[in-house]
Amino acid sequence: MAVKFEKIDADASWQIFDGAAHRLLGIDAATFVQRWDSGSYADDTDTKVMKVAMLRPSGR
Repeated sequence: MAVKFEKIDADASWQIFDGAAHRLLGIDAATFVQRWDSGSYADDTDTKVMKVAMLRPSGR
C-alpha cells in the first residue's frame, strides 16, 4: 500500500482543525483555542479533546 503525502497551506490546516473541533466536540476551532489557552481542558481526559489538540496548527 502506498502512502501519499500532500503539503497543505495554513488555511487548509485550520479548516481540518475546525472540522475536527466541530465533529468531535461540537464547537468551532476558535472556541477550542480559547478554552485550551485558558486552561479549561487542563484536567480533561477525553480522547476527543486530545485528538483536536493534536490537530491545532502552530502559530494560531
